[in-house]
Amino acid sequence: MSSSKNLRHRIQSGDIMVALRGSLTTSKQELEQIWSTGEYDYIWIDSQHTLYSEEQMVRYCAGAEELGIDVQLRIPHTRHAYLVGRFLDLGFSAVLVPEVMEPEIIDDAIAYAYYGPIGRRSWGGGGRRGLQGEAKLKRGYPPTINHAAGSGLVAAAAKALLGEKGYRLMPEPFMAAEDFSYLLQRYNGAFAFLGVAPPGTEGTAAPCHSNHMLIDEDAMAVGVAMHAAIALTSFDGSV
Repeated sequence: MSSSKNLRHRIQSGDIMVALRGSLTTSKQELEQIWSTGEYDYIWIDSQHTLYSEEQMVRYCAGAEELGIDVQLRIPHTRHAYLVGRFLDLGFSAVLVPEVMEPEIIDDAIAYAYYGPIGRRSWGGGGRRGLQGEAKLKRGYPPTINHAAGSGLVAAAAKALLGEKGYRLMPEPFMAAEDFSYLLQRYNGAFAFLGVAPPGTEGTAAPCHSNHMLIDEDAMAVGVAMHAAIALTSFDGSV
């Protein structure tokens, strides 16, 4: 059976529909043969009383979407209503919460099915219905790779300005990616970080871009001085 309305609208309109109780082990080819009879409007999957894996669900829903078939899932337990968004992320068209008796369960189902401002769902996964298609990767910024000469210049300037303790090597490589990486492909240089954590917060300071991040503004003067020191050290020719 076919209709110009989607599954949600047909349910809301009170249409009489016929569901096929499906199995996640059914192949796409088998499903296509079953669907060709025109006897069904959507597929109903029972995860409350059968074994399943999320990989099976994603694969099954992707195949069904390619065939233009809506799939409804009966979730494993009433108390799992907070996982409605998770199951929708796997590709289901609709989710059925079983044996609902308390208003709180309905509130959870709505909150985690809808994005804000209606609900609390933050964002959706790539397996959601309607997102199947061809992915094209666009090359972004190349990795930022410091030159030995550039790193040496920064180290010499920092130690001359701030002393031996004023310069630290990062404990492990950090693959920053930004437009400065294009400059490093053409010129010697280095990407360095300026420490701005307030005194006494070492090891506990919030990271960059966090809304809890605090800055020791006195460090800004050190940053200006470092720029000048790097320039002077470079002109001096000692590195």
